[in-house]
Amino acid sequence: MIAHRWIAGVGAGISLLFIGFASGIATMVFANWDFRLTREPRALRRTRGLTTRTDVAVPVKRVQAAILVTGWFRQRFGWHELRLQSLASDGEKERDHQVVPFAQLGAIDPVLSEVAIVRPDDDQPWQQSHRIIALGGLVGALGATTGGLVAVSFGQALGWFGPVIGVLIGAVSLFGARFHRWTDMGEQVAIRRGFWKPKLTLLPHASVQSVDLKTDFIQRPLGLATLVFGVPGGSALATHEIPAIPLATACDLRDRILTARARA
Repeated sequence: MIAHRWIAGVGAGISLLFIGFASGIATMVFANWDFRLTREPRALRRTRGLTTRTDVAVPVKRVQAAILVTGWFRQRFGWHELRLQSLASDGEKERDHQVVPFAQLGAIDPVLSEVAIVRPDDDQPWQQSHRIIALGGLVGALGATTGGLVAVSFGQALGWFGPVIGVLIGAVSLFGARFHRWTDMGEQVAIRRGFWKPKLTLLPHASVQSVDLKTDFIQRPLGLATLVFGVPGGSALATHEIPAIPLATACDLRDRILTARARA
């Protein structure tokens, strides 16, 4: 009986994943039907949609940052999505303009050039955040393991899932910390993060209005700090920040960005 329940549960989970995958594809097709991106004298104009046709113009001079998003599966085939962070919003829920929903990098580069933003070269050196950023996940793993062992001590056999889940959470946290990277390209900074859904943020120095340097009781003894960039328009894809880098490096980068902002 228990085995049958497990099989039914696994089957239901697989069915939900398949339904979610199929509905996601259908939503993308309907939303991006007859997609067009055209260059106008002062803006990029995007039109798309089957049931609901939308027409959005993004003024080139108001673009503050570019965000490249992909997925672990899409990345294997070189497919990416391009969003532009602007001073205007893209509807009530979207704060980034999705100007290219699905394309190869070779097709995205010309769009980036229209807004005076470039991607890092293949030989661009990258710096990595300290592994301490995995601490939150490790604390969660410890909590799951402890809770599971407590359940086992009370005779609950299912409590053994706690240590298993804890190990998975810890491994994912440590593995994911490897993908927090950044590089300064002179006139803009590039920030990479994420394994399951990789994201590359391209942020011109002149777009940054403020740079907050933060440290805490964990980072301070290690000589680390986190830079948080204030950019007009906001982003729906989380705050632009470089976590857990050497304090001297953070201070130097902050000074150079603020100097570039003053020149602009």
